[in-house]
Amino acid sequence: MLIPIIAAGAGYGAATYAGVTGAALAFSTATAALSGAAAGAEMQAAEYNENLAKEKNKQYKKEAENVRISGAVESGAKTQESEKIAARNRTQLAAGGLDVGTGTAADIGEEVRSVGALESMTILNNADRQAMGLEARGQNELLSAKQRKKKAKIGAFTTILTSAASGYGAGLSGGTGTAATVPV
Repeated sequence: MLIPIIAAGAGYGAATYAGVTGAALAFSTATAALSGAAAGAEMQAAEYNENLAKEKNKQYKKEAENVRISGAVESGAKTQESEKIAARNRTQLAAGGLDVGTGTAADIGEEVRSVGALESMTILNNADRQAMGLEARGQNELLSAKQRKKKAKIGAFTTILTSAASGYGAGLSGGTGTAATVPV
């Protein structure tokens, strides 16, 4: 048999003790409901942020694709420019009476093309690095949003368990937060 300590120690009757216990249980139920609502709102915010991060990730991917396309266009223009310079040099040397097919004249043309190809590859490489940075930024934001969503799910589950446990405890303790009965 269990004897309520609060009721016996304070001189209250069993009806008063039952009323205090009922009020404590109602209060803890209301607190649990509010905690659950807050957890639900946090979950909705986390889901919204995840969807927003997915959209941002798509935008970063599109921007990365545009950067790569721009790099390819700029690289192609650089290659054409170096070819024009080599052709102009060849024309000027031929106008001066030099044999442009051999020797130094041919080496000059080849050197201009090599430098142009190197500059063209540098442009492509820089564009690719910039694009990879954009893609990484999008992935990081998406992963961060997914982590926040997981954290919100865990928080909601923990809130529900904690509220249920404290409601059960409040019902046993008569709202005092301590055990209210002793075995006889």
